[in-house]
Amino acid sequence: MKLTQLSQEARRLKCIEYAQDPEVSNGFPSVRFFFEGGVSVSLGVDTDTDELTYAEGNGYKWCDLGLRLPVITEAYGMALLWSWEMKNHQNYFDAVQLEFFDDSLKNSVTLQFKVAASMINAYAVSRIS
Repeated sequence: MKLTQLSQEARRLKCIEYAQDPEVSNGFPSVRFFFEGGVSVSLGVDTDTDELTYAEGNGYKWCDLGLRLPVITEAYGMALLWSWEMKNHQNYFDAVQLEFFDDSLKNSVTLQFKVAASMINAYAVSRIS
Protein backbone atom coordinates (compact mmCIF):
# COMPACT_ATOMS: atom_id res chain seq x y z
CA MET A 1 0.00 0.00 0.00
CA LYS A 2 1.19 3.51 -0.79
CA LEU A 3 0.96 6.55 1.45
CA THR A 4 -1.15 8.31 -1.17
CA GLN A 5 -3.81 5.61 -0.74
CA LEU A 6 -3.86 6.16 3.03
CA SER A 7 -4.48 9.88 2.65
CA GLN A 8 -7.71 9.04 0.78
CA GLU A 9 -8.81 7.07 3.85
CA ALA A 10 -7.73 9.78 6.37
CA ARG A 11 -6.02 7.21 8.60
CA ARG A 12 -4.61 8.37 11.93
CA LEU A 13 -0.87 8.04 12.44
CA LYS A 14 0.14 5.97 15.44
CA CYS A 15 3.94 5.93 15.13
CA ILE A 16 6.88 6.29 12.75
CA GLU A 17 9.88 4.01 13.17
CA TYR A 18 13.31 4.15 11.60
CA ALA A 19 15.79 1.40 10.84
CA GLN A 20 18.84 2.03 12.98
CA ASP A 21 22.18 1.52 11.28
CA PRO A 22 25.03 1.90 13.82
CA GLU A 23 27.47 2.83 11.04
CA VAL A 24 25.41 5.82 9.88
CA SER A 25 24.89 9.01 11.88
CA ASN A 26 22.81 10.95 9.34
CA GLY A 27 19.67 9.61 7.73
CA PHE A 28 17.92 6.25 7.82
CA PRO A 29 18.04 3.26 5.48
CA SER A 30 14.29 2.73 5.94
CA VAL A 31 11.29 4.19 7.76
CA ARG A 32 7.90 2.69 8.44
CA PHE A 33 4.60 4.33 9.29
CA PHE A 34 1.97 2.72 11.52
CA PHE A 35 -1.65 3.82 11.18
CA GLU A 36 -4.88 3.00 12.96
CA GLY A 37 -6.48 -0.28 11.98
CA GLY A 38 -3.17 -2.14 11.94
CA VAL A 39 -2.07 -0.63 8.61
CA SER A 40 1.62 0.01 8.00
CA VAL A 41 3.66 1.35 5.10
CA SER A 42 7.43 1.11 4.72
CA LEU A 43 9.81 3.25 2.70
CA GLY A 44 13.26 2.08 1.73
CA VAL A 45 15.97 3.25 -0.65
CA ASP A 46 17.03 1.79 -3.98
CA THR A 47 20.77 2.40 -3.54
CA ASP A 48 21.40 2.04 -7.29
CA THR A 49 19.17 4.98 -8.22
CA ASP A 50 18.83 6.84 -4.88
CA GLU A 51 15.04 6.57 -5.15
CA LEU A 52 12.43 5.76 -2.56
CA THR A 53 10.81 2.35 -2.70
CA TYR A 54 7.79 0.98 -0.91
CA ALA A 55 9.81 -1.68 0.88
CA GLU A 56 11.57 -1.78 4.21
CA GLY A 57 15.17 -2.63 4.87
CA ASN A 58 15.81 -5.93 6.57
CA GLY A 59 18.16 -6.85 9.37
CA TYR A 60 17.92 -3.58 11.29
CA LYS A 61 16.89 -2.67 14.80
CA TRP A 62 13.72 -0.53 14.64
CA CYS A 63 13.24 2.51 16.89
CA ASP A 64 10.56 5.18 17.36
CA LEU A 65 11.59 8.15 15.22
CA GLY A 66 9.86 10.45 17.71
CA LEU A 67 12.51 9.63 20.30
CA ARG A 68 15.24 10.86 17.96
CA LEU A 69 13.26 13.72 16.39
CA PRO A 70 10.60 14.87 18.90
CA VAL A 71 8.83 17.13 16.37
CA ILE A 72 7.64 13.92 14.66
CA THR A 73 5.43 13.09 17.66
CA GLU A 74 3.29 16.17 16.96
CA ALA A 75 1.78 14.19 14.07
CA TYR A 76 0.97 11.14 16.23
CA GLY A 77 -2.80 10.75 16.54
CA MET A 78 -3.48 13.09 13.61
CA ALA A 79 -5.17 12.03 10.36
CA LEU A 80 -3.20 11.88 7.12
CA LEU A 81 -5.23 14.04 4.73
CA TRP A 82 -2.69 15.09 2.11
CA SER A 83 0.27 13.26 0.63
CA TRP A 84 2.64 13.86 -2.24
CA GLU A 85 5.02 11.53 -4.04
CA MET A 86 7.73 13.84 -5.31
CA LYS A 87 10.04 13.45 -8.28
CA ASN A 88 13.06 15.61 -8.92
CA HIS A 89 14.02 17.30 -12.21
CA GLN A 90 15.62 14.04 -13.41
CA ASN A 91 12.35 12.16 -12.80
CA TYR A 92 13.62 10.20 -9.78
CA PHE A 93 11.08 9.43 -7.02
CA ASP A 94 13.12 10.79 -4.14
CA ALA A 95 10.66 12.26 -1.61
CA VAL A 96 7.25 12.04 -0.01
CA GLN A 97 5.49 14.82 1.83
CA LEU A 98 2.70 14.10 4.31
CA GLU A 99 0.28 16.53 5.92
CA PHE A 100 -1.54 15.46 9.07
CA PHE A 101 -4.51 17.28 10.63
CA ASP A 102 -6.23 17.20 14.01
CA ASP A 103 -10.00 16.81 14.36
CA SER A 104 -10.65 20.55 14.06
CA LEU A 105 -8.80 20.66 10.71
CA LYS A 106 -7.16 23.87 11.98
CA ASN A 107 -3.89 22.38 13.21
CA SER A 108 -1.55 20.46 10.97
CA VAL A 109 1.91 18.96 10.85
CA THR A 110 3.72 18.53 7.54
CA LEU A 111 6.59 16.05 7.29
CA GLN A 112 8.85 15.30 4.36
CA PHE A 113 11.05 12.25 3.83
CA LYS A 114 13.71 12.69 1.15
CA VAL A 115 16.52 10.50 -0.15
CA ALA A 116 20.08 11.84 -0.30
CA ALA A 117 23.25 9.75 -0.52
CA SER A 118 21.20 6.51 -0.24
CA MET A 119 19.67 7.50 3.10
CA ILE A 120 16.24 8.87 4.01
CA ASN A 121 16.27 12.23 5.76
CA ALA A 122 13.29 13.61 7.69
CA TYR A 123 12.13 17.23 7.55
CA ALA A 124 9.45 19.24 9.33
CA VAL A 125 7.91 21.63 6.82
CA SER A 126 6.54 24.89 8.13
CA ARG A 127 4.36 27.59 6.63
CA ILE A 128 6.14 30.92 6.17
CA SER A 129 3.28 33.18 5.05
